[in-house]
Amino acid sequence: MKPSTLFLAVSLLVLPLTSVAAGDDIAGLWSYESFDRPTHGVKPLVGIFLFHDGRFIHQAMHGSEPMDRQLTDAHIGKYQLKSGGVVQFDVETGIVVTPAGETLLAGRSNTSHEVSYKRSGENLFLSFANGASEKLVKVPTTKTELITLDRGMLALTDEHFVLVTNPDDGWLAGSGRYQRTGNALRLKALRWFRVQGDEAHYAKDETFEATFDGKTLQLSDGPSFQVTK
Repeated sequence: MKPSTLFLAVSLLVLPLTSVAAGDDIAGLWSYESFDRPTHGVKPLVGIFLFHDGRFIHQAMHGSEPMDRQLTDAHIGKYQLKSGGVVQFDVETGIVVTPAGETLLAGRSNTSHEVSYKRSGENLFLSFANGASEKLVKVPTTKTELITLDRGMLALTDEHFVLVTNPDDGWLAGSGRYQRTGNALRLKALRWFRVQGDEAHYAKDETFEATFDGKTLQLSDGPSFQVTK
């Protein structure tokens, strides 16, 4: 399984920006549903993608089994819509993990990528230069909070979260639902992964405790992150 099967894990031709398409018809929260490669057919994809005020954050994992052999990735950065149904992603930091591939980790920091997109009702399709595509489904939201951390970002909507971090000892990212009571955060992850050195650890449908007081995000038995703005 190659890194080209997931978002931003393909080599794309990056062109200068042209005129930006009017409006932003991809803004908001989306849930991954599937990816399609011409030679492998349609497979499940699990995760969340958020577009908000020109910024994006996402985490996704292939939904097949065994889970610990599946490709997963996570990125944060800025995006711009261009004419002709193209979105440009300017990645600030990101990672692709491919346990079954020749290379376990592939960094995607400080890179730019162009991806074709099409919105059809409540569905969003992202298409890549290698012929692969992803399908996402709109998730209604009423409020969104993007929290920039010193080594990553946390996004909180009505009931969903996306966390992408790059602590000193590797990477930590996940997405799912959350509950917030005062400073206590309970993160109910659909998918979660941690990379330490040359090892990747995966989890699904697990709950992680954290605290967040508006200044510091502290993960129970894990790293802490400072809010930068």
